[in-house]
Parts: sequence; C-alpha cells; structure tokens
Amino acid sequence: MNKCKCGCGQDCKLTYVSGHNNKGRKVSEETKLKLSKSNKGVKRSQQTKDRISAALKGKLKENSRRWLGGNSEYYHKKAWDLFGKDKCEICGIKNIDHKNETNMRLGMHCRSNNYTLLEEENWVTVCLHGCHQKMEKLDGGKDKSKIKWRI
Repeated sequence: MNKCKCGCGQDCKLTYVSGHNNKGRKVSEETKLKLSKSNKGVKRSQQTKDRISAALKGKLKENSRRWLGGNSEYYHKKAWDLFGKDKCEICGIKNIDHKNETNMRLGMHCRSNNYTLLEEENWVTVCLHGCHQKMEKLDGGKDKSKIKWRI
C-alpha cells in the first residue's frame, strides 16, 4: 500500500485517495461561474438527495471547514429584505442619500444580539457612518433606552 501524496497519510492503491488530487487547488472565478451555470436547474432524485444529506451529516456548522463561527451576515440580509426601511430610524437620512455618500445602502442593527430572531421589533434600520456605531457603543449595544428614535 502507498501513502496518499496529498500529505494526509491515508493508505491508497494508487497515488492519491479519491478526491485528494485537487486538495488546495485554486479555482478561477470563471471556472466557478461555469460550474455554477452547469448545475443550475439540475433535477435530483430523492435517492440522490438522501445520499447528499447523509454525506453532509456531521460536516455542517462547527465541524465544517467553512464554518466562520456563527457568521450573522445571512440574517442581516434577510432582515433587510423583511424589515428594511427607506431611512435611518435614528438620524433620518434617506437610503438614496446614504448610498450617494458611502456607496452602501443603510444597514440593519440587531437589538437583542440574537440574529436568528427575525421579528421586526428585533431589527433597526441604521446608517453605517454614525448611528450604527452609537448603538453598538451605548452600554455594549444592549441598552437601547438612551437612543432617541425618529420613527
């Protein structure tokens, strides 16, 4: 038996364990786009879906090499889609004016620090150049009673 040449130390019949010959390989954005387009609209049988699900068991969340420690970006985007307003709820700057100044839309601030709680009372639309920092600084971002709202 040979050892896999990728450095994992597993025994293999040939040069690499299946799939290890591409380990660490950099893929261009063009290739990623082509792969994405080729997989769009692919219909998978229930058996295939079950196999994929079984293969991913235990590899999600903390066990995944792609886990970023509870990245909240997904919930901020979802909150914007659900509750985002056209102006900052603290200073009143309009989204279009904010975008002209900073080249970014208004942001969303989570009041309770529980990003998964997608309820309107938990999210505030804020400008990113001042009001969001104010909310974070006031009592560690927990006491919102000190903020004057312009709703």
